[in-house]
Amino acid sequence: MDLNKLIIYELYVDKFAGDFKGLTRKLSYLSDLGVNTLLILPHYPSPMIDGGYDVSNYKAVRFELGDLEEFEECMVECEKRNIRVIVDLVLNHTSIRHPWFIDAKSSRQSQKRDWYLWGSDRSRLKESRNVFPRLKPSNWIYSEPTDSYYYATFYPQQADLNWDNPQVFEAFVDIIKFWLRRGVSGFRLDAVSHMIKREHSESVNEPEVHNIIKRLRLCLEEHNSEVILLAETSGTHKDAYSYFGNGDECHLVFNFGIAAALFSKYIMGESEMFAAYKADVVHVPEGCAWAVHLRNHDALSFNPLPIDDRTKIISMIDPHHDFEFMRGNGVSMRMGSILDSEQIIKMYADLFSLEAAKIIYYGSEIGMKNEVFYKHPRDTREYVRGDFDWELAQSQNEDPHSILSLVKARISQNK
Repeated sequence: MDLNKLIIYELYVDKFAGDFKGLTRKLSYLSDLGVNTLLILPHYPSPMIDGGYDVSNYKAVRFELGDLEEFEECMVECEKRNIRVIVDLVLNHTSIRHPWFIDAKSSRQSQKRDWYLWGSDRSRLKESRNVFPRLKPSNWIYSEPTDSYYYATFYPQQADLNWDNPQVFEAFVDIIKFWLRRGVSGFRLDAVSHMIKREHSESVNEPEVHNIIKRLRLCLEEHNSEVILLAETSGTHKDAYSYFGNGDECHLVFNFGIAAALFSKYIMGESEMFAAYKADVVHVPEGCAWAVHLRNHDALSFNPLPIDDRTKIISMIDPHHDFEFMRGNGVSMRMGSILDSEQIIKMYADLFSLEAAKIIYYGSEIGMKNEVFYKHPRDTREYVRGDFDWELAQSQNEDPHSILSLVKARISQNK
């Protein structure tokens, strides 16, 4: 498998097609676009506090999206069209409504107690990163049934798992095998950098994380050597690269610097950073590749840019801080709300010049704009998670000079 030839289409099933039956009907659009891999964002049952990343059952389909039978029917149709399917795997945490956590919080003697991180107070892990400080003053969240605190890196409703407990690893191997049996070809490892917590550190990119991924990879290859692992990481470019290991960890790793560099090029006229990334992107272990994109379901991060450039570009595209995210280091904006059609087309040309797997976030290929809200959402990422505009897609499909038509041409040349 040539990973550099992957054209990965990232979507929320409900936002793109309503449910899995609808997605099955819309596969012709993806085939016509030239997509050969589908990245399905969380499809599991969830209270939906965080876009489905608060999972309450890893072995089912969220009711609104259909059921397992309809999921499997969609996988069969994808296989007929030679479309691989990658699903999101949320490793760092579960919803507090997951049966594991409900059991764990019920008693200090619960058999699931050690599946999560607990404390009698908030004194431990003080230096660990609090991703959402506006939502919680501390990562330790009080739990009344046992008069104790559980640990949550992200939302308070997302309790972090204890990956030092081997039973957690075994549970996820079982989950992975469950979805492989149903036609899945790969897994996006969500927030993988945060899995291990250690005192006197930010608890990000700890060495033990890599040991876990290597073991997961070995378990996968015993089942299917063609399965793909895609890592979503935090930290520097060097940190991200480390998730390839020696070709024995993840096959694909998100390269967030590429998007930041390209927006810097087309908004500020700074092309040196993209040139450096383009030269570097080919240097990966054998059997691995960077996964590059222009936008995704999260905020557009400008952390890879120097601080002065970061401040400047954000002030240019979001002067009133309406779409601020990541403590002011990123913005929740779709491409169509930042760039004009000509700029988007040129940016895609640059993206497709890279020796890497390409990811297209649903709607980016037609230049969709931010969702409109009458009241600012609590989480600004909701601005980039609106329903797919099928009318716009139809009109662009009939226009040979549209963003969609020119993206199709680029994909065709990539084969």
